[in-house]
Amino acid sequence: MYLIGAGVLVVLLSILVWVFYFSSEDTSSPQPTDPASTPDTSAAVSSSDTTASEPERPPPANLSLGETLHLTVRARANVSNLRIRRDDDLRRPYWIQEGEIRVFPFEEEVTLQNELGDIELLLEGYAYPIPSDTTGGIEITRSGAQSFADTLRGPPVSLSVTPDTIPVGAPAE
Repeated sequence: MYLIGAGVLVVLLSILVWVFYFSSEDTSSPQPTDPASTPDTSAAVSSSDTTASEPERPPPANLSLGETLHLTVRARANVSNLRIRRDDDLRRPYWIQEGEIRVFPFEEEVTLQNELGDIELLLEGYAYPIPSDTTGGIEITRSGAQSFADTLRGPPVSLSVTPDTIPVGAPAE
């Protein structure tokens, strides 16, 4: 009895394999046998494949970092206690009204603290990402700025408002 059941199972599996094998063959279009009569479509296929799978990217940004770097801060809301420290200068508070833009030149590093959710950052004119976890603030070093610049593509952001540049050092009296 077991032998008959096993035999029926083997026959059924053989039929399923045979049907699957022959149904997967593409018999709808005949294949040419002469390679000389086959048109060369490899270039057309490869170019259409690359354009279809990859969206066209803008060219790399033409950015080389100079001796002085420029961090632009644009306020999305009124900012009353943004703390910024540039290089070896003191950490100072800044008040920036909504829509205003300030530029902070620095040479080696800049640190920002407080109200980072209310600002946008541009480094050398390119949007600089603000991490979601900024409890300790943001520190941008020259090497980090170079790594960021190496990933940039396209033109810098155009500003609709003329930014004010905040000089380094003691405020003028």
